[in-house]
Parts: sequence; C-alpha cells; structure tokens
Amino acid sequence: MPLHPAAQQMIRKVEALSGRPVHVAEDADLKVMAAITTARGSAPAHFLRYRPGTRAVDYLVAYQLGFLVRLFSCPAENRWDVVSSAAEQAHAMFGEG
Repeated sequence: MPLHPAAQQMIRKVEALSGRPVHVAEDADLKVMAAITTARGSAPAHFLRYRPGTRAVDYLVAYQLGFLVRLFSCPAENRWDVVSSAAEQAHAMFGEG
C-alpha cells in the first residue's frame, strides 16, 4: 500500500537522522495497531509493523516514526532508551518474580 507523501517524508527524515533504513510492513500477528522496533547495535534497519485492515495507517506510521525523530535528533551522548528486562515485564504484568 502506498503511503501518503507526509508519511514518506517522515521515513526519509528518520533515515537521514539515524543512517539506517526504515522498513514498513503489514503483520497479521500484531496485537496492537502499529509498533516500531528501533535499530540498535548492528541491526540493519528500523522495522515498523502495522496490523492489516488498520485505518489511518499513514497517521500511525508518522506517529511511530515521531519517536525516532525525537530520539535521533539528540546527540548520541544525550539519548536515553528506557527498556525493561523480561523479568521486569513479567512482574509488572503478572506480579511474578
């Protein structure tokens, strides 16, 4: 599905800021409307997935990419990527651990 020129512009902006390509694809197994995986370490690209049949795909693409624009607009030494371990996620969701 062709994306709106504004969404394509966001893709180009992220690629220019991060130096890595953005791949956009449908994912029938996705539980949410859209999700992005940021290229870290030696990962070759950022992967943005969306659920088939989701309305306003262009908006979702631009919204997800906005997070990467903010991240890569900062100097590398000032970037923070807050993540949790699998054990922390299990504890938050199920009270385990």
